[in-house]
Amino acid sequence: DWIPPTAKKAKKYDIEVLKGKPLSLKETMTILQGEGALNIRVLNMRNHSSMAAYMLFVTGSSLNHEKRIGDTL
Repeated sequence: DWIPPTAKKAKKYDIEVLKGKPLSLKETMTILQGEGALNIRVLNMRNHSSMAAYMLFVTGSSLNHEKRIGDTL
């Protein structure tokens, strides 16, 4: 089973996280690139959806890697 990284092992990003405030695309991309995400694709949804400005598709090198990326975000 996969175990999430501990606070000591987790990478630190200089991003201010506030409750109720979503991450910007730039902040999200910083985290994805820092975690080594692969095949990052961004779709601009502003003209297609009122729920989201962007939709991101990301892969990882393994299932554990993908879980770590998701947990970090």
